Amino acid sequence: MSANKKTKFLFTIFVLLALYWLDRSIKLGFLKAPEFFQEFFAWLWFEVGFYQNYGGLFGLPLPAGVLIPLSILLLWLVTGRLGQSIKAADCQQIFGWGLILLGGLSNLWDRLAYGFVIDWWEMPWRAVINLADVYILVGVFLLVFARPAKT
Repeated sequence: MSANKKTKFLFTIFVLLALYWLDRSIKLGFLKAPEFFQEFFAWLWFEVGFYQNYGGLFGLPLPAGVLIPLSILLLWLVTGRLGQSIKAADCQQIFGWGLILLGGLSNLWDRLAYGFVIDWWEMPWRAVINLADVYILVGVFLLVFARPAKT
């Protein structure tokens, strides 16, 4: 791996870790001090609040007995694809798969630790999401519309 690719790789990993920390920090803030965090984010153009999501993505009513094993299986598959991207030293693919992995891990952590996912960002169509959900969607978008890697 060239020095330039190594620098890009390390930067990509640093950004992913920082994004994971941001998501976990906001979720824990809403869990521990929902009123404070709701007031803190009041300046944003969207509504926020503390919600306990016991279902799947966008609140789909799926039991934990289905969601947890399915999440683990999907994260295992994503980890395999991330490993392939790391071997290929493709930072765009690493970032896309990394976003999906860290978003999925964060939501799985919530399910295992609390029995629900901490959601806080209210969407106009009555769904409530969190940054981890956004990371997953952005990661999928990046992978679908990724430019081919230069060889």
